[in-house]
Amino acid sequence: MKKATKEAVAIAVQANLPVVLVSEPGAGKTAFFYSLGKELGLEVMAIYGSCRSPEDIGGYPLSDPANNSISLVPAGVWQKRLLELGKGILFIDELTTCNGGMQAALMALIHEGRAGDIIFPKTVVRVAAMNPADQAAGGFDIAAPLANRLIHIPWNTDPETIIQGFMDDWESAPLPKLPATWVNGKRAAAAFVASFLRRFPELVHAFPKEEAK
Repeated sequence: MKKATKEAVAIAVQANLPVVLVSEPGAGKTAFFYSLGKELGLEVMAIYGSCRSPEDIGGYPLSDPANNSISLVPAGVWQKRLLELGKGILFIDELTTCNGGMQAALMALIHEGRAGDIIFPKTVVRVAAMNPADQAAGGFDIAAPLANRLIHIPWNTDPETIIQGFMDDWESAPLPKLPATWVNGKRAAAAFVASFLRRFPELVHAFPKEEAK
């Protein structure tokens, strides 16, 4: 977990970009998200893929006879707490333990902040962590439509960081804070992406021919 990687994740979270940390088990991904939430003043609410069903995310039908309607409401305190706070980090852990149905339910949550009929404000950031499918307990490959909704950041164990942690009692270095004016640079950054796609238009929509890729 090199400093540059931590800084990249911190900036992405503050810009409300959905990141997924990818590494072998036991590398400290979950602990980092909780420490990042503490530093940014954001409560972290976790969903564990291995303990959830698609209806927990996509919603259970709730009848409202007074209005002659049925709403889809997700299960769990996580959604109530985040709505009460109006901000926070929604952390989806063990992503590669989610089967196809669960992955389909997560797509709208990660991309649009929607769970059932509930839409979270933009101040609720969605992040995730996962192990490679062959290293997860009963792992599944991440389907392309879900994978494409996330910024994949390799989370590698750095021996020097571990050694330094033992020597200095795991002191954490301050992470960068985005200035209030950071959005002023979005259009210039978008111009770089637009220029790249103009040069390589075939990459605008390049669906993989093999599921594993």
